[in-house]
Amino acid sequence: MSDAFDLADPVGASRAAVFQQTLRVQRRRRVVRRLAAIVVVGVAYAAGFATPRPPVVVREAPPQAAPVVVPAPAESPVTNPRELERRASFAKFDDERARFLRSAGDRYLADSGDIESALRCYRRLIDLPSNNPATGSDAADSWLLAALKRGAD
Repeated sequence: MSDAFDLADPVGASRAAVFQQTLRVQRRRRVVRRLAAIVVVGVAYAAGFATPRPPVVVREAPPQAAPVVVPAPAESPVTNPRELERRASFAKFDDERARFLRSAGDRYLADSGDIESALRCYRRLIDLPSNNPATGSDAADSWLLAALKRGAD
């Protein structure tokens, strides 16, 4: 179709003119979007090259004649009762195991009121050998542990 006004079909001619203008605008917008994307990627790529890298630090080894003594790390206080109970399972000595089980039972009882889990820990504590001082009567015992100890005697 021509850009000139067509006398035979004035509506069709104006539609064709609008369609051609719309196509030009759509093509221009597509080109602009692609160019903008290319520019953004190029700027990001250039910014990566422009970013300074941290310097590499070379440390010398300590002299071989002087031994380095590293102190043992202090145990961090664990407040999670599940972790305390797990540590009790892997403890090598009964006094360690008793300390972890008692702490786990106390945490279960005090933090979440989980009586079943506290009972499990306290029963395992009472089942330890009788020469363990942690199984004796103590004023710091929780009400549940004291009741279990009275029942076990």
